[in-house]
Amino acid sequence: MQTFRHWIGLGAVASSLLSGCTSTPSTNIKSTGIDARFSVDGANGAAIVAASATFKVGATYLDLQGGDEAYCEGVRMSGTSVIGAITYSATIPRKPTGESYTFELRRPGESPYVGTVVQLDTVSISSPANAATVSGAAPGSVTWNAGTRGSVDVSINGNCIFKQNTTLAADSTTYAFKNLDFTDSKNTSCDGTIEVIRNDKGTGPSGLSSSTVTLSERGTLQVKITP
Repeated sequence: MQTFRHWIGLGAVASSLLSGCTSTPSTNIKSTGIDARFSVDGANGAAIVAASATFKVGATYLDLQGGDEAYCEGVRMSGTSVIGAITYSATIPRKPTGESYTFELRRPGESPYVGTVVQLDTVSISSPANAATVSGAAPGSVTWNAGTRGSVDVSINGNCIFKQNTTLAADSTTYAFKNLDFTDSKNTSCDGTIEVIRNDKGTGPSGLSSSTVTLSERGTLQVKITP
């Protein structure tokens, strides 16, 4: 007798569309139909990193049920739903640079679906200093320690300026800017945030519809932006 596991019920889909719900039980979906997204996020060299995962079929999020579970480094990830958009998360100890994090999607009667991603170098912003004053009218720069993998995203943002951002190579250590563009003619001062984020991709599980595993390692500081 054929069970309903791994198959989407047409009635459930129709009900979801009518109600605006964006989730469905994972037991309705074949593994070959699942789109999995795994990520690890670290900040400012903290000893703990945040692992997260989402599972979808098309635009619909999956609610892991019937023994389906997500793990990172052997830690079971807990699901949180916001209007049907379900994210699984866990906090885990940071790995040394170059070591791998392992994600698993476990389903009864199937081998685990395993993905990995390598820990990047932490980000240490050396200039400007935290809480420093940055003049938007003069040339300036952001500097940080070099890395060896992935890419680097740099951004400068605040309520009084238009956001500046760029993507650089992994071994980049400096972002130079000519000036900051203010959002009004009065050139009002404001609090700003500078972020340097290393990004890299790992290896996703095989056997699913699609999958990605990413890691981001960020350095963040607060500055005062003046005309």
